[in-house]
Order: sequence, then C-alpha cells, then structure tokens
Amino acid sequence: MHNILHNFTQYLQVEKGYSLNTVASYRSDLMQFVQSMKISSVIQLDVNVINKYLLMLKKREYQKTSMNRKLAALSTFFKYLLREKIIYENIAVHIEFPKYKKRLPKLVSKSSIKSLLKESDVVAPLKLNDIRNRTMLALMYYCGLRVTEVVSLQIKDVNMFEKYIRVMGKGRKERFVPFNSDMAEIFKLYLKLWGEAVRSNFFAKSNGGALTRQRVWEILKESRQEKNIVEKMSPHTLRHTFATCLLENNVDLRYIQEMLGHCNIATTEIYTAVSTKRLHNVFKKAHPRA
Repeated sequence: MHNILHNFTQYLQVEKGYSLNTVASYRSDLMQFVQSMKISSVIQLDVNVINKYLLMLKKREYQKTSMNRKLAALSTFFKYLLREKIIYENIAVHIEFPKYKKRLPKLVSKSSIKSLLKESDVVAPLKLNDIRNRTMLALMYYCGLRVTEVVSLQIKDVNMFEKYIRVMGKGRKERFVPFNSDMAEIFKLYLKLWGEAVRSNFFAKSNGGALTRQRVWEILKESRQEKNIVEKMSPHTLRHTFATCLLENNVDLRYIQEMLGHCNIATTEIYTAVSTKRLHNVFKKAHPRA
C-alpha cells in the first residue's frame, strides 16, 4: 500500500496540480484510513470497510465537515485506483457523505477594513515590513486572493500598467484579477520601498526569503492588535468580504466566480445568500414596522 499511496500523491501533485498543502491533507486522511482499518492490500477495499470507517468517524464524533473532507479524499483515491486498473469496481459510489447545512461566510465590517488598511498616523520613516504587511492585507481585500496565492505571487505577476494580477490558483489554474486605483496606490508605495530588495517572490522576508501561510495569519493578528480592532477576522473573511462587496454592487456572479477562481458556480452562489441576509438585516433596522 505504501507504494500505491506514494504514486497517488505524486498523481495529485503532478497531474492534478494540487498544492503541497492539499496533497499533505489527502495523505494524512488516507493514512488515517489505512492505519485505522488495518489495510495492507487493495483486496481489502470494499463496501464493508467503507461502512466500518464511517462508523468509526461517527464514534469519534468528528464534525460533518471533517468527515466529508476525509471521505472526499477516500473517493478520489478509489477513483484513481480504478483509473490505474488497480481495482475493477468503482467502490467510490458506495460512499455516503453526511449532509450538513453550510454555514454562511463571515464578513468584515467596513469600519474594521478601514482601520486595518489605514496608514499609520505616526510621522516616522516607513518600515519595509509595515508597508509589506499593509499591501498583503489590502490585496486579500481588494482582489480576493487566497493566502497561498499571496505568498506565492511572483514579481512578474503584477502588471502595474494595465492594473491586473496574474494568479496561479488551486489546481494550477491561471486567472487574471484586476485591481482598482486604491490598490494601485498601495502597490506604488510598496514597489518604491521594496523595488531594489533582492527577493524571490513579490512579498518576502527582510532577507529575501519566502513568507509562509502561517506568517500571513500572524501578520493579520498583529495588525488587528496594533489598530485595536476587536472584530475577529481571517485572510479568508477578507476574501469573503471582497466577493460580497462585488455582488452587492451588481457584479455578475459568473464574473465573481472567475475573479475568485472557483471551478463550480455553486461555490460562488453562497454569496447570494450572504448578500440577501445582509439586505434583510438592513431592512429590519431601517423599516419602522419590520
């Protein structure tokens, strides 16, 4: 099984173009399945072992979202085995995914966004890392980039003349995201200070090394504390807020899908529910008889 799992992860990375983080997640979930069910050969893979695994996940009280992720990894693995003619029956069809109500994405208020991206009032020379941090946070809000897309952005990917960013998203899928004049001004200041800095990626450490996804999360947390922002937020809530703002300004859903890099329009449609909910809240506060 070890060689089969190794070849499968290579397939995910090379042929499917999945990121290292996604591949690591698949590997972890599959190792849990193999070890907990004591799988040593593909001969053991059948409907019974799937049902036993599902029962084990339920007994361990995994959340339905976590269970679905683990079962999705299993389904992809079974389809790969069928594709490679390692098995001859599509046992993936027997996997029953637990149904759950999708939670609406949380958004960041306009006042918190304004505080987060506001330049410091202190009259002092700008620090390289301060302007870098502000530019990264602004990019996630103004352009809806994922954390992985921000840290992997290359210098050549930012076109200041035509005001767009070339983004390599999930599955190595390329997309082009435009940016507005506000983002352009932030970029100009950043490039003015970081233009001569030797670095591999567009955003980097002071020594030129690449930033990690975890460091971006820390930067957002530190920025919130420095600006005394009580409201909780994450890189992904900045992306959610970007998408909802577009929808509320009558941008076509298909265009938002393209901007976010969603493969399926159904993934983007969740923002229509968010927008409707916000509309109802405004109505309740504003209407005297609501």
